[in-house]
Amino acid sequence: MISKEFSNQAANFPEAAAGACCLDRETLACCGHDGREVRVAKGEPLFSRGEPNGGLYLIRRGEIRVVMVSAQGIEYTLEILKPGQTLGESCLVGEPLHAESALAVSDSLLVYLPKELLLEEFRRTPALRFRLLAVLSERLQGRMAALGAGASGTAASPTRPSSVPPSPAARCR
Repeated sequence: MISKEFSNQAANFPEAAAGACCLDRETLACCGHDGREVRVAKGEPLFSRGEPNGGLYLIRRGEIRVVMVSAQGIEYTLEILKPGQTLGESCLVGEPLHAESALAVSDSLLVYLPKELLLEEFRRTPALRFRLLAVLSERLQGRMAALGAGASGTAASPTRPSSVPPSPAARCR
């Protein structure tokens, strides 16, 4: 559980951050207290590709690097997410496993919101569905552009493989 402090802070997220999140301020304030805080130290994984995807993460502090490793073992940075942005949204559209890995660029504090809680909120507030689609579409376009540019060598170059270890959650299974 999260303190009431989060609910109060959610109402004050900067406009730019609120636009990058699939949840609006009211939903964050409403659902936030039912989430749980997750702390990830710099360099540690939040989750790894293939692990169960049971909810959405909202970044409160720090930065998270989203990576994909090709069949040839080349690691690509898809994006670096900042406070106010979310990741793990694919669980809301039926993806049971993470398709990429996420690592903390710096010591980070996130809020984990379980899928069931969010789906109920999406049922009550249909406009949130469109916001989710807009965020996912924008993210997909950005990743496709980054990967396409990386293939031609003009941008989004591969990063040095970090051999993403299993996340702490996976190590407990």
